[in-house]
Formats: sequence, structure tokens, C-alpha cells
Amino acid sequence: IDTDGNTIADLTMTPDHEYTTPGTEDEWFNLGTENAFDLKAGWSNEDSASEKTFARLTPELIDGDGDQVDASGSTFRYSTNGDITDASGVWVSQTYTGTAIDIPDEYLDTLQFKAALNFSGSFSIGVVAVTRDYDEDTPAGSYVESVSGEATLTNIVIRPVADDVTTSLNARASGSEDEAIALNIRPQSSDPSETFNVKIELTAATAQTLLDEGVTELNLSYLDSNNILQTINLLDAGASKEIVDFKTVSDLKITPPSDWSGKLNLNVTSSTVDTVVIDGNPYTDTNKG
Repeated sequence: IDTDGNTIADLTMTPDHEYTTPGTEDEWFNLGTENAFDLKAGWSNEDSASEKTFARLTPELIDGDGDQVDASGSTFRYSTNGDITDASGVWVSQTYTGTAIDIPDEYLDTLQFKAALNFSGSFSIGVVAVTRDYDEDTPAGSYVESVSGEATLTNIVIRPVADDVTTSLNARASGSEDEAIALNIRPQSSDPSETFNVKIELTAATAQTLLDEGVTELNLSYLDSNNILQTINLLDAGASKEIVDFKTVSDLKITPPSDWSGKLNLNVTSSTVDTVVIDGNPYTDTNKG
């Protein structure tokens, strides 16, 4: 818009932009520049001598891993010295709590975004131009604000990162002959959206001892997410010993051979799995503990 007829637009702002480079959970995503795109480049204000210009940002969650229902908790930051490294940048950070965030236009090329802790998904960010008039017609310290224009930053994809896993278990489980023995295995991570895979195997020495004694079947059993009994023969060399989506498992037991007594040594390894589906496409990361 040219309100004074001098052929110079009163205010210009960034166009829409669709990002093509995905980001990573719990890390900063660079909004300010991508390839030839520069978020700062499209901004100008004919009255910059008396007005300050801001980009007003409103993030929107498009797809997520289920922990969040909106973009609350996501954070924006910009560097006032132009350095975008963690070590040397002079950063100003603002967290979105439902109220749009204003970023001075002169720092838009350094703007970065981080989703809420342990969250992966996709976002868009609505952008409008805000001017604040501090000219001689306004009292000291006050301003007149105007809002105009509209653009959208889209396809801000934050991929999942599986966190480290810790596994608690009863180190010595015992039972009577010809009875199943309950196993208490509890994998945990700092991300509540993650699932776990748990592999339970006999140690090589225990497996060999049983085979030498003529034992060919040692069953591990559990109820799956559909309450269906599943059984794994730990002495079957070709059988997978990994239980997928361990969070949904219950009634985990090991059944010794009939009329057998002795000690069974097990190796238990856990891994975390972090998955998010974005626009119908699954993104998965696994951390083997």
C-alpha cells in the first residue's frame, strides 16, 4: 500500500515460505535463513525513522506425537549481535504460551524455533507486520500500534530423537519347581511419548547348560496389548527374543522345564522408540540402550 502517493510502499514484509530442511527434537530450528530464503530480506518501512517494525508470530501445531495439543511451550530466539552460535550469540528468547510473540525485524535473519521439550511434530507459523509509531505526536514512552499484512511459514518439521533408556528389574526372581516365575522389568526414559522394545535372552552359559541337559524348551510368556497370550521359546535359536511395544505388555513370566530346578541367568536389553506421523508419513528414531 502507498498511502502518500510517492510510489514507495509504506510497508513490506516477508512472503510465504515452505521449509524443506527438517529439524530435530530438542534442538533449534533455523527459521531466519534457508538456502536462498532470508526471512529479514522482505521487510521495509517507509517511516522507519519514527516507527519500529516487528514480525508478530503465532505458531500452530499441525501434527504431533500426542503429548501436546497445541504449540504452547515452543520457544523463539534471535541474536542481537548476528552470531547464531550458542557460544557467541547474544540471544533473546521468548516462549509461546498462547499469546503471539513480537520479533524486531532487524533480527529476523537470526530467528530460531524450538518445539516444547521432548516434542516432535510439524508446525506452521503465522506472521503479521506490526509497526509502533513513536513520533512527536505521542507521549514519551508510548506508541501507536498498527497491524497489517499476512504470511505463513509452513512445513516446519521436527523429527523425533529417542532418549536414553534406563531399565529397572528384580535382579533375583525365584519360584518353586513346575511354577511360572514373574519377571518385573521396567524400562524408562525422560520422554513419556516414547515406547520400548525389550530383548530377553538366556546367557550363553545358561543356554548351553540346559541344552547339555537335554532341555529344548524354556518359555517366556506375556499378554500383549490385545490381552492375547504370547510365548517365546528362549532355547529356539531362530526365534526373536525381542518384545516390541513393551509398555503394553503385562503378566510377564518365565516357565522352567518340568521337574527342573536350578539357576537361570538372563540378559535384558532395552531400547527406546520415538515415533511421530506427519502428513501420513512416520518418522522414527531408536536408541538402543
